[in-house]
Amino acid sequence: MHLMDFMSYHRHRYQDFSTVIRKGNEIIAVFPANRVGDTVFSHAGLTYGGLIYGFEQRLSDVRDAMIALVEFYQQRNISKIYYKPVPHIFQKYPSEDDLHVLFSLGARLVRRDLSSVIKFRNRPQMSKKRLSGVKKAFRAGLEMKEGDFLSDFHELLSSVLVRHNATPVHSLQEMRLLQSRFPDNIKLAVARREDRLLAGTWLFKFGDVLHTQYLACSEEGRNLGALDFVISEIIDRSAPEFQFMSFGSSSGRDGQSINEGLVFQKEGFGARTIVLDHYELDISDIAALARSAEKDT
Repeated sequence: MHLMDFMSYHRHRYQDFSTVIRKGNEIIAVFPANRVGDTVFSHAGLTYGGLIYGFEQRLSDVRDAMIALVEFYQQRNISKIYYKPVPHIFQKYPSEDDLHVLFSLGARLVRRDLSSVIKFRNRPQMSKKRLSGVKKAFRAGLEMKEGDFLSDFHELLSSVLVRHNATPVHSLQEMRLLQSRFPDNIKLAVARREDRLLAGTWLFKFGDVLHTQYLACSEEGRNLGALDFVISEIIDRSAPEFQFMSFGSSSGRDGQSINEGLVFQKEGFGARTIVLDHYELDISDIAALARSAEKDT
């Protein structure tokens, strides 16, 4: 998600303010971001981001990068940084150096979204309700397919979301564009019966994590367990290759409300909760804190 080929698909919606942090001649971190007034967001068009750095960077490097980032934005009349760190399941190697630096600089936790994740190894068994749906789908002769069904899927997704006064985040054209740019990472998996698309999910592959960007099911599909069937098939086929499967957020109102029915459905597949945190860092008067952080080390 942090490649420009991905971020640029919606560049018309955001004023990009991404930065590259160097130490000497070496790039030690990048910060995907956009600007709205005097606030910088990491990045409002992405689920998560924060400071992106590699295996070689240690705590002191991350601290230096964060302080340099603060000073850079201060000089450009930014007063707040809204920070969304990479959740641990998406990290290639455990590292939460940035979270401790945020804490030392006085950042506030302002939002905590609820997300559901399956860990394929030693995962809980599927619930009886989900297994019942899978059996219905098999008896009805449903097939799971990957292919170019984006038009039908987007139409189904739109019809499902309109009942909740919502629309898909991505237009059909944007979905086609992203899938063409990342054919190995973005795929559509659907359940079909004869020539009808009954359910499906848009899948994003991040290293050893598989993420469902959307879930959609028709009325006929619900009666036949189509979505249960799709997710069950994806789990069975993906377990040898991936470590986690992420279903995304089931919360609203900045994490204050929970869609209990959606959580229950995801838990039925063996998913459990992680959180997607959002921090706000006031940098209008943070120079002294930055100097203090440097001095203490």
